[in-house]
Amino acid sequence: MEDKINPKHLEFFKSSLEGSERMTLTAYVRANNEALKCELKRAEYLRLKFDTINTVKKILRENDICYVENKFSEKREKYLSLFDPSVLDDNGEFTKEHRQHMRSSYNGAIVAFENGDRNAEKLFYTSIGYPKKIYEQSDMEELEDIFYDATVEFEYGDKATGVFLLRCLAEMNFQYSALDDIILRSRELLKYNKLK
Repeated sequence: MEDKINPKHLEFFKSSLEGSERMTLTAYVRANNEALKCELKRAEYLRLKFDTINTVKKILRENDICYVENKFSEKREKYLSLFDPSVLDDNGEFTKEHRQHMRSSYNGAIVAFENGDRNAEKLFYTSIGYPKKIYEQSDMEELEDIFYDATVEFEYGDKATGVFLLRCLAEMNFQYSALDDIILRSRELLKYNKLK
Protein backbone atom coordinates (compact mmCIF):
# COMPACT_ATOMS: atom_id res chain seq x y z
CA MET A 1 0.00 0.00 0.00
CA GLU A 2 1.28 3.44 -0.88
CA ASP A 3 -0.50 5.16 2.01
CA LYS A 4 -2.16 3.56 4.99
CA ILE A 5 -5.76 2.68 4.21
CA ASN A 6 -8.32 4.81 6.01
CA PRO A 7 -9.58 3.00 9.15
CA LYS A 8 -13.18 3.78 8.14
CA HIS A 9 -12.75 1.48 5.11
CA LEU A 10 -11.37 -1.33 7.28
CA GLU A 11 -14.25 -0.88 9.70
CA PHE A 12 -16.80 -1.13 6.87
CA PHE A 13 -15.05 -4.17 5.32
CA LYS A 14 -15.13 -6.02 8.66
CA SER A 15 -18.71 -5.04 9.39
CA SER A 16 -19.82 -6.06 5.89
CA LEU A 17 -18.23 -9.51 6.04
CA GLU A 18 -19.94 -10.03 9.39
CA GLY A 19 -23.31 -9.21 7.82
CA SER A 20 -23.93 -5.91 9.63
CA GLU A 21 -24.11 -3.62 6.60
CA ARG A 22 -26.98 -3.05 4.20
CA MET A 23 -24.70 -1.53 1.55
CA THR A 24 -22.81 -4.17 -0.42
CA LEU A 25 -19.02 -4.17 -0.64
CA THR A 26 -19.25 -3.61 -4.39
CA ALA A 27 -21.41 -0.51 -3.90
CA TYR A 28 -19.10 0.76 -1.16
CA VAL A 29 -16.03 0.39 -3.37
CA ARG A 30 -17.86 2.22 -6.17
CA ALA A 31 -18.91 5.05 -3.81
CA ASN A 32 -15.39 5.40 -2.39
CA ASN A 33 -13.58 4.80 -5.65
CA GLU A 34 -11.33 7.86 -5.65
CA ALA A 35 -10.20 7.49 -2.04
CA LEU A 36 -9.42 3.78 -2.40
CA LYS A 37 -7.58 4.43 -5.66
CA CYS A 38 -5.23 6.79 -3.78
CA GLU A 39 -4.82 4.60 -0.71
CA LEU A 40 -4.09 1.25 -2.39
CA LYS A 41 -1.40 0.08 -4.75
CA ARG A 42 -2.76 -0.08 -8.30
CA ALA A 43 -2.75 -3.89 -8.44
CA GLU A 44 -4.57 -4.20 -5.14
CA TYR A 45 -7.06 -1.49 -6.11
CA LEU A 46 -7.87 -3.38 -9.33
CA ARG A 47 -8.24 -6.65 -7.45
CA LEU A 48 -10.61 -4.89 -5.05
CA LYS A 49 -12.77 -3.79 -7.98
CA PHE A 50 -12.87 -7.16 -9.75
CA ASP A 51 -12.42 -9.70 -6.94
CA THR A 52 -13.93 -7.71 -4.11
CA ILE A 53 -14.62 -10.30 -1.40
CA ASN A 54 -11.28 -12.10 -1.60
CA THR A 55 -9.37 -8.81 -1.72
CA VAL A 56 -11.25 -7.41 1.28
CA LYS A 57 -10.38 -10.55 3.26
CA LYS A 58 -6.73 -10.15 2.26
CA ILE A 59 -6.68 -6.48 3.28
CA LEU A 60 -8.18 -7.32 6.68
CA ARG A 61 -5.62 -10.09 7.23
CA GLU A 62 -2.76 -7.75 6.32
CA ASN A 63 -4.08 -5.23 8.85
CA ASP A 64 -4.46 -7.90 11.58
CA ILE A 65 -8.21 -7.43 11.76
CA CYS A 66 -10.25 -10.47 12.81
CA TYR A 67 -13.88 -10.92 11.84
CA VAL A 68 -16.63 -13.51 12.20
CA GLU A 69 -17.53 -14.62 8.69
CA ASN A 70 -21.19 -14.49 7.73
CA LYS A 71 -21.83 -16.97 4.90
CA PHE A 72 -25.21 -15.48 3.98
CA SER A 73 -23.68 -12.02 3.65
CA GLU A 74 -20.96 -13.37 1.35
CA LYS A 75 -23.51 -15.23 -0.76
CA ARG A 76 -25.65 -12.08 -1.07
CA GLU A 77 -22.60 -10.06 -2.07
CA LYS A 78 -21.64 -12.54 -4.81
CA TYR A 79 -25.22 -12.67 -6.08
CA LEU A 80 -25.71 -8.91 -6.36
CA SER A 81 -22.24 -8.36 -7.87
CA LEU A 82 -23.34 -10.38 -10.90
CA PHE A 83 -25.88 -7.73 -11.95
CA ASP A 84 -25.33 -4.60 -14.02
CA PRO A 85 -25.10 -1.44 -11.85
CA SER A 86 -28.06 0.02 -13.79
CA VAL A 87 -30.46 -2.33 -11.94
CA LEU A 88 -28.93 -1.63 -8.51
CA ASP A 89 -29.48 1.27 -6.14
CA ASP A 90 -26.85 3.21 -4.16
CA ASN A 91 -26.67 0.40 -1.60
CA GLY A 92 -26.00 -2.17 -4.32
CA GLU A 93 -29.45 -3.74 -3.91
CA PHE A 94 -32.07 -4.16 -6.64
CA THR A 95 -34.01 -1.06 -7.55
CA LYS A 96 -37.77 -1.17 -7.00
CA GLU A 97 -38.27 -1.18 -10.78
CA HIS A 98 -35.99 -4.16 -11.27
CA ARG A 99 -37.71 -6.13 -8.49
CA GLN A 100 -41.05 -5.54 -10.20
CA HIS A 101 -39.57 -6.57 -13.55
CA MET A 102 -38.16 -9.81 -12.08
CA ARG A 103 -41.47 -10.76 -10.49
CA SER A 104 -43.41 -10.13 -13.70
CA SER A 105 -40.95 -12.06 -15.90
CA TYR A 106 -42.04 -15.17 -17.80
CA ASN A 107 -45.77 -14.23 -17.84
CA GLY A 108 -45.78 -14.09 -14.04
CA ALA A 109 -44.57 -17.70 -13.78
CA ILE A 110 -42.27 -16.99 -10.84
CA VAL A 111 -45.03 -15.30 -8.82
CA ALA A 112 -47.34 -18.21 -9.69
CA PHE A 113 -44.65 -20.69 -8.57
CA GLU A 114 -44.15 -18.82 -5.28
CA ASN A 115 -47.93 -18.97 -4.71
CA GLY A 116 -48.06 -22.71 -5.39
CA ASP A 117 -50.03 -22.28 -8.63
CA ARG A 118 -49.90 -25.47 -10.72
CA ASN A 119 -50.03 -23.41 -13.90
CA ALA A 120 -46.62 -21.84 -13.20
CA GLU A 121 -44.78 -24.14 -15.62
CA LYS A 122 -47.38 -23.56 -18.32
CA LEU A 123 -47.02 -19.78 -17.90
CA PHE A 124 -43.25 -20.12 -18.27
CA TYR A 125 -43.53 -22.19 -21.47
CA THR A 126 -46.07 -19.77 -22.95
CA SER A 127 -43.69 -16.88 -22.29
CA ILE A 128 -40.92 -18.48 -24.39
CA GLY A 129 -43.22 -19.81 -27.11
CA TYR A 130 -42.67 -23.49 -26.26
CA PRO A 131 -43.53 -26.16 -27.52
CA LYS A 132 -42.94 -24.69 -30.97
CA LYS A 133 -39.53 -25.59 -32.34
CA ILE A 134 -36.95 -23.03 -31.34
CA TYR A 135 -34.36 -22.37 -34.01
CA GLU A 136 -33.95 -18.60 -34.16
CA GLN A 137 -30.74 -17.10 -32.79
CA SER A 138 -32.78 -14.68 -30.69
CA ASP A 139 -34.61 -17.65 -29.11
CA MET A 140 -31.28 -19.28 -28.24
CA GLU A 141 -29.97 -16.07 -26.69
CA GLU A 142 -33.12 -15.68 -24.61
CA LEU A 143 -32.87 -19.27 -23.36
CA GLU A 144 -29.16 -18.84 -22.57
CA ASP A 145 -30.15 -15.79 -20.51
CA ILE A 146 -32.82 -17.83 -18.72
CA PHE A 147 -30.32 -20.60 -17.99
CA TYR A 148 -27.91 -18.00 -16.62
CA ASP A 149 -30.66 -16.44 -14.46
CA ALA A 150 -31.66 -19.88 -13.20
CA THR A 151 -28.06 -20.77 -12.32
CA VAL A 152 -27.43 -17.46 -10.53
CA GLU A 153 -30.65 -17.85 -8.51
CA PHE A 154 -29.81 -21.48 -7.75
CA GLU A 155 -26.25 -20.75 -6.60
CA TYR A 156 -26.59 -17.37 -4.89
CA GLY A 157 -30.18 -16.11 -4.84
CA ASP A 158 -33.49 -17.82 -4.19
CA LYS A 159 -32.64 -21.50 -4.65
CA ALA A 160 -36.27 -22.61 -5.04
CA THR A 161 -36.78 -20.17 -7.94
CA GLY A 162 -33.55 -21.39 -9.53
CA VAL A 163 -34.68 -25.01 -9.27
CA PHE A 164 -38.07 -24.12 -10.77
CA LEU A 165 -36.48 -22.45 -13.81
CA LEU A 166 -33.93 -25.25 -14.26
CA ARG A 167 -36.67 -27.87 -14.09
CA CYS A 168 -38.70 -26.00 -16.71
CA LEU A 169 -35.68 -26.05 -19.03
CA ALA A 170 -34.74 -29.63 -18.17
CA GLU A 171 -38.23 -30.97 -18.91
CA MET A 172 -38.34 -29.55 -22.43
CA ASN A 173 -38.12 -32.01 -25.32
CA PHE A 174 -35.03 -32.06 -27.51
CA GLN A 175 -35.38 -29.76 -30.53
CA TYR A 176 -32.36 -30.99 -32.51
CA SER A 177 -30.94 -27.50 -32.21
CA ALA A 178 -28.62 -25.54 -29.92
CA LEU A 179 -31.45 -25.64 -27.36
CA ASP A 180 -30.57 -29.26 -26.62
CA ASP A 181 -27.32 -28.16 -25.00
CA ILE A 182 -29.25 -25.89 -22.62
CA ILE A 183 -31.63 -28.74 -21.78
CA LEU A 184 -28.70 -31.07 -21.07
CA ARG A 185 -26.86 -28.53 -18.91
CA SER A 186 -30.05 -27.94 -16.88
CA ARG A 187 -30.53 -31.67 -16.38
CA GLU A 188 -26.89 -32.15 -15.40
CA LEU A 189 -27.00 -29.35 -12.84
CA LEU A 190 -30.13 -30.78 -11.23
CA LYS A 191 -28.73 -34.31 -11.33
CA TYR A 192 -25.38 -33.21 -9.85
CA ASN A 193 -27.22 -31.58 -6.97
CA LYS A 194 -29.55 -34.60 -6.69
CA LEU A 195 -32.61 -32.54 -7.60
CA LYS A 196 -35.06 -33.85 -10.18
